[in-house]
Amino acid sequence: MSDLDRVFGALKAAHRLDPVPSYRDRQDILTKMLGGLRRHESALLRALTQDLGKSEPEARLTEFFPIRKEIQYVRKHLSDWMRPDRRATPIQLLGTRSEILTQPKGVVLVIAPWNFPLLLTIKPLIAALAAGNRVVVKPPEHTPETSKVMAEWLRSSLPEDWVQVVLGGPADAAALTEMPFDHIFFTGGTETGRKVMRAAAEHLTPLTLEMGGKSPAIIDCTVPPAQVAKRLAWGKALNAGQVCIAPDYLLVEEGAVEPLVSALVSRWDQCFTSDVQSSEEYGRIVNDQQFQRLKDTLEDALAKGAKLVHGGKWDAKSRFMEPTILGEVTMDMRVMQEEVFGPLLPVLTWKDPSAVVDTI
Repeated sequence: MSDLDRVFGALKAAHRLDPVPSYRDRQDILTKMLGGLRRHESALLRALTQDLGKSEPEARLTEFFPIRKEIQYVRKHLSDWMRPDRRATPIQLLGTRSEILTQPKGVVLVIAPWNFPLLLTIKPLIAALAAGNRVVVKPPEHTPETSKVMAEWLRSSLPEDWVQVVLGGPADAAALTEMPFDHIFFTGGTETGRKVMRAAAEHLTPLTLEMGGKSPAIIDCTVPPAQVAKRLAWGKALNAGQVCIAPDYLLVEEGAVEPLVSALVSRWDQCFTSDVQSSEEYGRIVNDQQFQRLKDTLEDALAKGAKLVHGGKWDAKSRFMEPTILGEVTMDMRVMQEEVFGPLLPVLTWKDPSAVVDTI
């Protein structure tokens, strides 16, 4: 029996012994989780800086704050969610009472991505534990320091018959998806999501897939450039563009491009100064593989005729890539064929709104 089999078997056995944990037990688990987060906060902040170059303000805003709010929200509403929901009884069953009872599914697998390694590991874990499930957590291997500290936090704070953490690579994740979990929660790339879905189908395991895609921002001439630039600058520079809901490319009405680009560059200068690389507020690409992918994507666009409107600076040693605006982009370029997931921002123009729909 492999280590993964033992982990899964132990949680299955725990679920059979106590298939519907009490309200008090679930609240206790969430309280322990919150206390452990406080004790490991400094170590997690350092790890996020090591792995992603995240500044402390950004990490607190995008990782810690949402986790704390989620735990508070769940604890506040948990008793309501667990309460039986009375329903009308059909006349054929006259004399009986009907209600809906919410019960745990059993053992849940959470596979998390690397772009927000803390938030996107812990948020589904909170939901699964609040619902009374036992959980196997597979943190992202591409943020090793954060995953290591996260494992220490969860292992030291939560009972092992509730949560098990598996640190490993793609082979471990693939092996886990082949096991008969009662639910799988996966966040990551589309290609990997397809593999997870195929593996889950063998056991008819229900699953939740949160994956990527192209996420355009559409701008017309009626929008104040400074207003939209402020939003775009934040959305594209946050976590160095490594955000699934970041603006992937812009569809800008002709006549609005120059004022928008000027306002966007000015906004980035306000946030990071003109020397972005020296700013402690701007993050880094997660690893050499992702950096090379983005560099190749940029070079592909330029080789096929794209215009470098702004940025383009990079440093492989520190995995720095400047927020970069590309003009004269065509649909055959990699930057338009694949999810960017980085600080490259292609700009396409339009005259007729119907062309926008066709492009999307």
